[in-house]
Amino acid sequence: MAQLYALRRLPFSLHLLVLSLVCSASAQSSAAPELPSNTTTPEPKRGWYSEGCYTDNVGGRSLSVGMGVTGGMTNDKCKAACRAGGFVLAGTEYAGECFCDNQIRANGGPAPDGEKGCNMACNGNQTEMCGGPDRLTFFRFYTGGESSTSATATPTASATASATGASSAAPIATGLPEGFEYKGCYVDGPGFRIVNYQQPDDQKMTVASCTSICAKAGYEIAAMEYSYQCFCDNAVSRSHISNVF
Repeated sequence: MAQLYALRRLPFSLHLLVLSLVCSASAQSSAAPELPSNTTTPEPKRGWYSEGCYTDNVGGRSLSVGMGVTGGMTNDKCKAACRAGGFVLAGTEYAGECFCDNQIRANGGPAPDGEKGCNMACNGNQTEMCGGPDRLTFFRFYTGGESSTSATATPTASATASATGASSAAPIATGLPEGFEYKGCYVDGPGFRIVNYQQPDDQKMTVASCTSICAKAGYEIAAMEYSYQCFCDNAVSRSHISNVF
């Protein structure tokens, strides 16, 4: 693991978010089996769960308590700091800020543009997002005894992504072309490309914009790196592939 970690930190190592177009014809024809009428009630949520991308404003914070962490910011560090302070809501912002609270304030809520604004990598872990300008990568801690009508935080669709207290769920990308889904983080290098067709650089690139470019060009795979580079292809080169996770 140490060797692999070092490889990931070399200047030429590239962390790719690979999203692959799933086979629509066969997958869509297979209908999910109907649940029996006597299906048991699911277990209540416990631990930290991702709630998606939320709005914030310096003039009126959605989460009112700023929290410092040791070293570079990560979502896990922020959640741990908030929980240690007795809070059940946590949010990272602008790559290196952490905020906590027990209720949402100042009319904060799910961002109207989905995950688009939560586009800044954590300064302590470049493989995960820590909010953005006026945007919080938002988490809630569940004890298992919450009411389904709890007013402290309104669950979003992305809350179904499981995240325990020991791990952090990646924010769920929205606005993707139909059929695209997240496939993980991969290693690339200057001597080879596992996804070959580079698109023009875009300093404002998002997951949605890169995947849309690739989809419109007829490609089935989209990959992002260095926050502004977008690559497309119809296959991942197996001769050099190395899945980080």
